Amino acid sequence: MSATQPDLSAGARVALGPSRSNLGLFFARFLGHRAAVASLVVLAVMATAALCAPLISAAIGHDPNAVSILRRFRPPSSVNWLGTDHIGRDLFIRLLYGARISLFAAITAALVAALIGTVVGLVAGYVGGWVDAVLMRFTDAMLALPQLPLYIVLAAVDLKKLGLAAVAQDEMSSLWRIVFIVALLGWTRVARIVRGTTLAARQEPYVRAARALGAGHARIMAVHILPNIASPIIVAITLTIGEVILIESVLSFLGLGIQPPLASWGNMLTNAQEMLWRAPMLAVWPGLCIFVTVICFNFLGDGLQDALDPRSRPDAR
Repeated sequence: MSATQPDLSAGARVALGPSRSNLGLFFARFLGHRAAVASLVVLAVMATAALCAPLISAAIGHDPNAVSILRRFRPPSSVNWLGTDHIGRDLFIRLLYGARISLFAAITAALVAALIGTVVGLVAGYVGGWVDAVLMRFTDAMLALPQLPLYIVLAAVDLKKLGLAAVAQDEMSSLWRIVFIVALLGWTRVARIVRGTTLAARQEPYVRAARALGAGHARIMAVHILPNIASPIIVAITLTIGEVILIESVLSFLGLGIQPPLASWGNMLTNAQEMLWRAPMLAVWPGLCIFVTVICFNFLGDGLQDALDPRSRPDAR
């Protein structure tokens, strides 16, 4: 027993060593990407402020939907930190509530789109043959469609004429419509990425070993292949979130996205466009929030891509 004990402990150290080493390398690479680290901090602060918007609103004493004609176009002050809009609503609180809607819609739509794309790409890459051909030709057809006009057409569909009057009357229906439209059209890039990595992963020795041990196809895809191709999926999700924020902002700016009384950065820009010369900051603040958020998600995606790439070095940036 005493002779074998050192061998067991050494084996345990060898088994635990790679995972700890890989985790350390990931953090070293990510922390070496200064723009990604700064972006993560900015996004964390923004998300925390958005989640705490009701508490901040109660502490300051401003209702985001409270209208007061006597407080129209007030400049920034200790009472209204960023001033008020054209109907007397506090702009800072509206930005926080707009962040809740815009970020929720973007993250939810990106996750649903990534889920659809992952399933399509995983099945296409693993099964191959005519299944791969059919799924990828359908994906190519979706990619060939003009995305922005299609978003506008789908967002302009009247739900009442489709027999969904009850759904249309719900104030959250415009939010869920954006999520549905983006998920319906935004899964194609993830599908192509997952399909390509799955084609390479299915030839790996660990997949052949699992197949030889009698593992089913679903188990091989879910347990053996998917965890090993998660890196590009995570990067694609972060980049998709930034794109969804832009799409939601464009649709809301055109009056086809998030509808009042819900506040989003896009419909705040819509309300500000008619008063651009009188109160330009009504458009500057939501526009700045959109710009900073999209840039931060793009930098975060770049940092994750470098950190998850085994060819990267901690001193690359």
